[in-house]
Amino acid sequence: MPLSESIGNPRSEIKASLIVLGCRLSAQDIKVCIGENPSNVWTKGDSIQGTLIRRKEDGWRIDSSLSLANSLSEHVDNILDRIYPRRQRFTQISTTGIWLSANVQIYGLDRPVTPNRKRVAQKVSELNVGLDIDIYNFP
Repeated sequence: MPLSESIGNPRSEIKASLIVLGCRLSAQDIKVCIGENPSNVWTKGDSIQGTLIRRKEDGWRIDSSLSLANSLSEHVDNILDRIYPRRQRFTQISTTGIWLSANVQIYGLDRPVTPNRKRVAQKVSELNVGLDIDIYNFP
């Protein structure tokens, strides 16, 4: 019996987003730049998810369109493949920072597939984007 069957179908849950900070563009301007509407747009001082915590600067986010069950590699590719073809416009955006951010929650002994480092590094470098992957392991 494979180990995964003996421990009750371990799984990973993965979310990924491209986060742009310090950028005062309207949702329409963002759509012109990247070819799609952002998943979320906020301004400095907005409440973060209904809490008392306030945004420190303007920004917007594009989320992966894949389910939580997809691999980290698929999520990263999903975002980069949508932005990269418009890299000329995207790299002209005035910002204080851009990150490709992923949250990986690992349950049991599951080990998610990691992205192709060379290809991802090349695209991230050309886009002038930071990479932030947070991994949480839950036994």
